[in-house]
Amino acid sequence: MLLKVQLAKTTHSTKAVNKVVELLERYARQSGNVELNIEPGIGAEGFRIDDGVITGNDENGLLYGAGKFLRDPQWRGTAVPEKPLRAIYFASHFHNFYHDAPIAEVCRYIEELALWGCNTLTVWFDMHHYNGIHDPAAVKMVARLREMLRTAQSVGMWPGLMLLANEGYANSPQELRADWRAGQNGYFAEPGGHYHVEICPNKPGGLEWILQSRAEMLAVLDDVKPGFIVMWPYDQGGCTCAKCTPWGANGFLKVAEPLARLLRQRNPDAKLVLSTWYFDHFVKGEWEGLSRAFAGGKPDWLDYLLADDYGGFPEYPLKHGMPGGLPGVNFPEISMNGMGPWGGFGANPRPAHWQKYWNTAGAQLAGGFPYSEGIFEDLNKVIQLQLNWSSRHNTRDIVREYAAAEFSPAVADEVTQAVFTMEETLDHQLAAGKAREIVEAGGWDKSSDELPAVYWMPKVTKPKRYADALRRADATLPAAVRKAWRWRILFLRALLDEELHRSAGQPTKTSDAYFAELTQIYHADNAEWLVSPVGRKEMTRLVDQLPRSTPTPPVTIPKPSPWRSRFISPWQVSKLQPKTIAGAPAKRLADPLGWQKVTAGEIPPGFVNIHPVAGNADGIIYLANKFRVEKAGRWTLHVGHDGGVRVFVNGRTVLTAPERHNPASPFRSKVALKLGKGTHEIVIALDTTGGNGWGIFVSFEIPPAARKGKARPVFPKRI
Repeated sequence: MLLKVQLAKTTHSTKAVNKVVELLERYARQSGNVELNIEPGIGAEGFRIDDGVITGNDENGLLYGAGKFLRDPQWRGTAVPEKPLRAIYFASHFHNFYHDAPIAEVCRYIEELALWGCNTLTVWFDMHHYNGIHDPAAVKMVARLREMLRTAQSVGMWPGLMLLANEGYANSPQELRADWRAGQNGYFAEPGGHYHVEICPNKPGGLEWILQSRAEMLAVLDDVKPGFIVMWPYDQGGCTCAKCTPWGANGFLKVAEPLARLLRQRNPDAKLVLSTWYFDHFVKGEWEGLSRAFAGGKPDWLDYLLADDYGGFPEYPLKHGMPGGLPGVNFPEISMNGMGPWGGFGANPRPAHWQKYWNTAGAQLAGGFPYSEGIFEDLNKVIQLQLNWSSRHNTRDIVREYAAAEFSPAVADEVTQAVFTMEETLDHQLAAGKAREIVEAGGWDKSSDELPAVYWMPKVTKPKRYADALRRADATLPAAVRKAWRWRILFLRALLDEELHRSAGQPTKTSDAYFAELTQIYHADNAEWLVSPVGRKEMTRLVDQLPRSTPTPPVTIPKPSPWRSRFISPWQVSKLQPKTIAGAPAKRLADPLGWQKVTAGEIPPGFVNIHPVAGNADGIIYLANKFRVEKAGRWTLHVGHDGGVRVFVNGRTVLTAPERHNPASPFRSKVALKLGKGTHEIVIALDTTGGNGWGIFVSFEIPPAARKGKARPVFPKRI
């Protein structure tokens, strides 16, 4: 035992205090003596560290002080968390780490997250997989979730559940099932992730079925008494019937309030969170309707409102505040962006992104539930936990503390720089359709030179820089650290970048070995393709799951020009329309095409991806926007596209480019426009070509002849 831990005379030995002692003795790398003390008055969950003494305001504060001491034994001072809710959500599905890893490893990981200040763990019992709560597979999953939540309780965390408001079992009663069709009651798109076993609360017996099934679920978890319950509207869930629409401000609330009261009956101390995920994605008026419903103030059955979205923090609460004046929490997506499959190439650190996100939304929040698909985003979890601990933290300092604590102070600066560089290159995709074709044809038996590229990493240009930096660090680390999974997933990511850049995206024996090690670390031998490493062995196993269409390889975005606008976003996007592009008729925003707003993503930046709307279907998608011109002028309209396009301005065809070319180059097609003062409508018809037309870039440029005498460029403004 390196470190000797003793309790102050005024501190009693409890299960929680004994757990702190256990963790200190397990993880300490330094020798010496330390005394543990509990002294109220520091601030809830806060701590103070003096020479030889860790003092917590309470048992949680003592634990978090121990975590700080383990990371930096020289630190002295007082720290109190700003945000009361510092949670992590484990998505235990797809045979990912949480689903398949030995439960002892998962529980140990929960304890390690607690040392970074995590005070809530939420899990999800995905009902649609099972035929009732007593289905043997359901019983097995409940036992696993219970073990996770018990471990969370042992380190001071609130145990929590994500509950979809109208989720149903695979054998839910046919006569009670919810409607999911679009084109009715204001729904311009089908609710995403709907499994068609969900329940309509407005059908006779529907609400009663929902409440009874939730009561059964809570009964089997009664020994852990979930303290946080997050009620979810969509993805999966929702109902598009006339009595439920718009779901987020109507049918959802009809379920949420009695469900909240049921939960409070079983645990009066439970905190209730209402999610707004996907609000206004499928039907308009949900945010505004929720504001009207809560106009009288915070409902007595609700504690928090969750707001977030794949495209970033929603605009409505930023502009208008949280409906009902409720405290807000977020749901940052730390797993998926920038890598497909998720975690398939190793670690995916995104510190610069999360700093920017926090600068925009942090002041609105009382905490959050980062969405985790595995351990590959461990650093992203720590960033979220520490940003919620203190707004004074910045992500560079957090990464450095992580590197010093988990690896070594001697390599912290070099590793930190490597992490930020690796974020800049994060844009990794498997060409799944191409890989499937090769496997089905027995193509891995060909020589490496004959194989096409199946790995796309367009931002990886000089990986040797950060790979060499991590090699230098690796050479100095203790053997135990070099073998530890946190180091390996980061180092393997750099080594894969270097190897696959060298091979121009072709698989090699070396890359296969790196992927195989990731599979071992993740316990991903049975993982579904979305969460699996993708060496040749893994792709062969997963061949039946690999989608036949291949994602458009992302492109490198040229440097900005002062005479060219930013890429235009968002766009109103129609439902899929009949072909062909050569004869695509002009459409206007006034036409009833089931318009929905789609915002450009970050990878590649400015690209408006319509694949989630159209999937692999063949047809035409229209994208539309209105623009205000303050002074008549001339501009060049640039349209970057993969599928063919036809462009209309005020209903008149100005450009037709019917050929498909992947990937979408940002400035593939252009047309000169002369626009008068006033409002103009631009509509772009995009050919999806059976899933190969993924989206567009759109920007304006002032042509050289029109630049003379202009002090600054002025572009048409989207309205």
